[in-house]
Amino acid sequence: MNRRDAVKQVAILVGGALSVPAVAGILQGCEADTRPDWIPEFFTIEQADLVAEIAECIIPATDTPGAKDALVHRLIDKLMHLHFLQEDQERFTAGLQAINEAGGKPFLTLDKETQTEILLSAEKDARTAASSDGKPFFPMMKELTLLGYFTSEQGASQTLEYLHIPGNFEGCIPLKPGQKAWAV
Repeated sequence: MNRRDAVKQVAILVGGALSVPAVAGILQGCEADTRPDWIPEFFTIEQADLVAEIAECIIPATDTPGAKDALVHRLIDKLMHLHFLQEDQERFTAGLQAINEAGGKPFLTLDKETQTEILLSAEKDARTAASSDGKPFFPMMKELTLLGYFTSEQGASQTLEYLHIPGNFEGCIPLKPGQKAWAV
């Protein structure tokens, strides 16, 4: 699977509303850095850890890898650094700070239930926010998480049904009970 095809699939998953910087980053081949000594280019280390935890809340590890396993936070860091406008970067980091302060103590120290409540509240608030100031933090975070995950090797090959060398085109085939969705 190439990244262009994966972006098309993710666009379908998130309702076709991918932001221009996110698509630009993926189409230019922006990949997460897999080095063990990785240092963020845009975020502080604390912010990168927070992004990783929020992404893991959005796509947790189950019988398939989660967002942390796919190194989604590293891709988000690279996209923010290379492709987002300063106003979007500022809105994103302000959103991170608000999430981190929402529980009265650092987000990473909260239990999973409280973290989930905070994120659900952020999602609800984003739905009611005026769109004149640009996309609110949580939809941007969710979009980048889905994009990073489903274009990663783990997301495309272990979460979605992936056929490396496809056969004939079959436009409409039934899924078997319990079968994963196809990665195109």
